[in-house]
Amino acid sequence: MTEKAFYLAYGSNLHPLRLGLRVPGCRLVGRVHLPDCQLSFHKRGQDDSGKCNLTLGRIGARSYAALYQFDADQQDALDRWERGYTRQRLTVVLEEEKLEAFTYLAHADRVNEWLRPFDWYRALVRAGLRYLGCPPDYLSELEGTAVAFDNHPERAAIHQQLLKQLLDYNRVNPAPVLSEGRLLAWHQDASTNA
Repeated sequence: MTEKAFYLAYGSNLHPLRLGLRVPGCRLVGRVHLPDCQLSFHKRGQDDSGKCNLTLGRIGARSYAALYQFDADQQDALDRWERGYTRQRLTVVLEEEKLEAFTYLAHADRVNEWLRPFDWYRALVRAGLRYLGCPPDYLSELEGTAVAFDNHPERAAIHQQLLKQLLDYNRVNPAPVLSEGRLLAWHQDASTNA
């Protein structure tokens, strides 16, 4: 039997269609509340715009993530998409079961508080959060994130098409009732540099 891995997605990989394009066969297993974690768009991407990162230890902050399961041998493929991040281990509790999972946190030298996400990138994150059924006030907070407009028309068009595919997916595949989970602990050792 193939070993399975649990992956905590919090950025543009939140939506199952988006992640499924990168990790075929992934399975959405729950929505996870991340107390004292702030979703930030300050990680410098390959296109020099702001990408998602979690800022840890922000007392009173909150974020939401999707917990996915897939074959463990697909982790390396996902690492290739997540350049500039470190794979980080954590423990979540889902329906009273403790699960070891991983996510990605930005390398410190890739963080710049002045960065802005492209409008289409923020829309990808929002589409995932809406699919997960995150609270409306949290979605409103996300809408307050300042954006930049992508001056690369081909790249922008590709991502606008992806956003359309996500909406079409939602019409055909309504969001399931998800198990609710919460972050239990971060582990000190980073697993792998991606």
